[in-house]
Amino acid sequence: MRSLLPILLLGLLAVRAQPAELNDQLPTAPGGKTWKLVWHDEFEGTKLDESKWDVPNNRRRDGWWSPKAVSVSNGYLAISTLKHGDRYLDACVRTRGKFEHAHGYYVARIKLQEQPG
Repeated sequence: MRSLLPILLLGLLAVRAQPAELNDQLPTAPGGKTWKLVWHDEFEGTKLDESKWDVPNNRRRDGWWSPKAVSVSNGYLAISTLKHGDRYLDACVRTRGKFEHAHGYYVARIKLQEQPG
């Protein structure tokens, strides 16, 4: 089972600056402020940018998070579910320790696999 996740992640802060040029519909910024793009990843290249992302490698509920379940190609991040011996592997990608900001809006474009029936 493979799930393609075309993701564009944008960290946006309300600051006094020029408006970010985005096609996404964002809420109106607080009075006297505009949105400024402060972080993004377009998933260019053939592997995950480790300067932006952390991929845990540990047990998670009934399965395991593993970097083996993550791939990048043509601007898409793919997180797969794999069977490895008696274990099921999937993945988590996160910015923990790479980028953290408590305020703003985050925009992601995601497509999940289709379920039969």
